[in-house]
Amino acid sequence: MNLERDAKRTQLRRMVRIKNKRTPAQQAKLTEIKGKMVGIQQKMHQAQELAQQWKQDGRDVSDLQTQRT
Repeated sequence: MNLERDAKRTQLRRMVRIKNKRTPAQQAKLTEIKGKMVGIQQKMHQAQELAQQWKQDGRDVSDLQTQRT
């Protein structure tokens, strides 16, 4: 338990140090990116819910699966 706590503290210290080294422009860009990610995550969640509903309704969801190239 102590080892895990120490590891988390070390990780948190590193994250704070990195954050403090960012310029205001870098901070603003990161905030912008995080905002976009929230929107993408919401859309993904909606798509997953729709796919589940389709599956429950007996519709073919095979075309909705991720295609890897």
